[in-house]
Amino acid sequence: MATRQAASELISIDPANGAEIARVRITSAQELDAVVARAWNAFRHSGWKSLLPHQRALVLHAIADGLAAEKQALARLRCCSTPASRWKRARRPATPARAGKN
Repeated sequence: MATRQAASELISIDPANGAEIARVRITSAQELDAVVARAWNAFRHSGWKSLLPHQRALVLHAIADGLAAEKQALARLRCCSTPASRWKRARRPATPARAGKN
């Protein structure tokens, strides 16, 4: 998977066809440290361990809903970023749609 940078984004490119797979905002070391510190703070002080099972279920269902809303983007990332998928694409016989794209 190739990448290129555009201003403050890292762009992931599928080397098989040159298509853009994803964009990720580039953060500074200070921004990353701040995000990690907030995550640690939330982990330690969230009250998760004091939640009742049905309350935890509500949180987990909300996370699942968020993942489901992004399932197409996540599937594209997953299918295009594994070595096996790149190998399978490279080994496929040429079809009229793929002819001349090598």
